[in-house]
Order: sequence, then C-alpha cells, then structure tokens
Amino acid sequence: MKKITLLISALALSFSASHALEFSEVAMITEYQDVSTALTSADDDEIAAIEWFKGRGGKVIGTGELYNSLTGDNTINLNQYKALWIHIDRETTDLNTFLNNCTGGATGFRSEAVLSALTNYYKNGGNLLLTSHASILLKDLGRMDRYPEVIGFGEGFTNEDTFFANVVYGTWNAESIAVDNSGDPLFTGIEMQSAYRPEADGGREYKVFPLIGPGWKEDHNCFWHFDYSAGNDDPEKFKKLYADYQVTPLAIWPHISDYYGGAIARWDANTTYKGRCITIGFAAYEWSQNLTNNIYQGNIELLTFNALNELVPKTSGIVDTIDSGDAVVDTKYYTTQGIEVSNPDSKGIYIVKSTLTSGKKVVKKLVLGR
Repeated sequence: MKKITLLISALALSFSASHALEFSEVAMITEYQDVSTALTSADDDEIAAIEWFKGRGGKVIGTGELYNSLTGDNTINLNQYKALWIHIDRETTDLNTFLNNCTGGATGFRSEAVLSALTNYYKNGGNLLLTSHASILLKDLGRMDRYPEVIGFGEGFTNEDTFFANVVYGTWNAESIAVDNSGDPLFTGIEMQSAYRPEADGGREYKVFPLIGPGWKEDHNCFWHFDYSAGNDDPEKFKKLYADYQVTPLAIWPHISDYYGGAIARWDANTTYKGRCITIGFAAYEWSQNLTNNIYQGNIELLTFNALNELVPKTSGIVDTIDSGDAVVDTKYYTTQGIEVSNPDSKGIYIVKSTLTSGKKVVKKLVLGR
C-alpha cells in the first residue's frame, strides 16, 4: 500500500487548460425559493459562496423553484448539468433541528419531490459537491447509511491561530504507513506546507495547507469518522472503507496522525449510484469569515474550483501516449487509493500501469467522465 501511495503522489497530474471548468455546466442548489431570496435571507457564508459561483456564470436554483418545476411546469431539467453543488452552513442547536429547519421545509431538499429528483439524478450519473452541512444530505440521498458523526452547529469563537487541513494519514510513529494525498488532483495549485510530528513520536513529516487565518471561526465541522472495529491505526482501514462505501478520505485536521475521519472525501460511483460525489466538511471551510477577511480565502475558492472541475470532466481516456513501436502486453488498473480493479467501468480517476514488450513500465492517469 505504501509503494502504491507514493507512486500515485508522484504521478498525480494537474488538469490542463483544455480541462478548465465551465461554470455553465454546473448548477448550485439553495434551499430558498430562488437566488434573489437566498441573497437576502441566507447565511453570510452561503451568500458569499453563491455570489462567487454566480459571478462566474454558474446557475443558482432555489429548491422552491425546483419543487414547482417538479410538481407543475417542468421548466428545470437537472440532467442538463454535469454536476450540482449544494452548500449549507448554519448555526443551530442539533441535527434534528437542522433537518427540520435548515433544509427548506415542505419544498426543500428533504421534500419528497426534490429529494427524489436529486436521488435519481445522482443514481443516473449526475455528480454532486456537498459542502459544510450539505454533507448531511448524503444519508437522505441513500448513498450513506448514517449521518456524519462529527457535526458542529456552534456560534464560534475568536482564535488567533491559522487552521490547516492535513492531507497525510498514518504518521503517528516512525514505522506507520503514510497515506499521502498531497498530489491528489483535488489539491492542484494549492501550496502545501511541511509539518512534523514530535521527535518522541518519530518526527514524521506530513503536509498541510491553510484554510482560514486569525479571527472569528465558526464551529461547523461536518464529516464521518469512519471507525472500524480494528481501530484507526489499522493500515487496511481505507481498503475496507473503499470496499464498503467506495469512499476515499483525502484530508483531516492536523492533530490527527492515524487513519481517522474524512473531512474531505471522494465518493466514487458504484452499481447503484453512478454519479460521483465530493464532500468537504472542515469547519475551516468558511466562505465569509466574520469580522475580518480570511487571508486564505483563495484556498477556499481554489479547493471548490478543483472539486467542481473534477466533477465536470471534459475528456476521457488515457493521458499521454505510448510509442507506437512498443506494444502493451499487460495492463493493471488502480483506484487513486491504490486498490487494484479488474475493469474500471465507473466514472472516476484511475492509475493505469502498463508493461510493454520492451519490459518498460508506463504509468498514466485514466479519467472516465460522463
């Protein structure tokens, strides 16, 4: 697993200019009647995200509009979009209150008509970006068997530290197997910084990137801890996770040194849900830092751009070419988690390792899109 992880980290390729995101191919869904209502009534973080998305040509659809279309005029066709982005960020008291009061009520995300439409979209190959408290909806969509175990709805606090995302799992001592996601396409263009565990614990290096600087910080984590009976120090945990849920944890808080949790996670397609999903549930993922301007706002925006760019593929097939005079005699496929698959027929990103007649090994990236 360690060798595969290092191989993938070294070979992860950034998207080319020809793979630039077209915002017109994405719709953002807000729980309000329409975008005008959202821009006057939504949480400040939601408004900031909507303005960023709308300013780049993205279509914003209210659940009220979608409900009316589904039950009446049929003016909205979700299938024209390659991906949907749902961003919910709320201060409330608990999960039940959130489900009842923050998801749009009778015409909202959990209404029969809207939830059915989103579920069918996802099952039929539509892709989803669920950020902050919107990750909760993954259970309502039927893709996950439980709500996130780590959820915060608190008002927040003043803090002078910078909060980082850690992209390397398994660094608690010198012998532990590190899973390094720093080269993942989701983090393209984001500058990584090196951090180190205490010398007493092996002094292991890991990679982090900042999401929010000094100032007021809301306590809005929303992600799964993905525990297994074998414990969070089991190096086989991520393979079990992928086998059970087709999910790859990509980042967690810096103080976590084992294989706990997925504050950022990629959910690949499976036999029932043919679309892909990315969840971002860091409390540090704030679109509008209260009382100040987040000095790392650019990383919030770039992370979101990369996620949407991945979910709106422009090309299919193998990146790079093999010399025509050297034939392929054996090919193996791996997921980005390093798990070998016999035939990559689901949408996603795969690593392709080919053996040529000359004995040369060629490793490439395979992007299967819609």
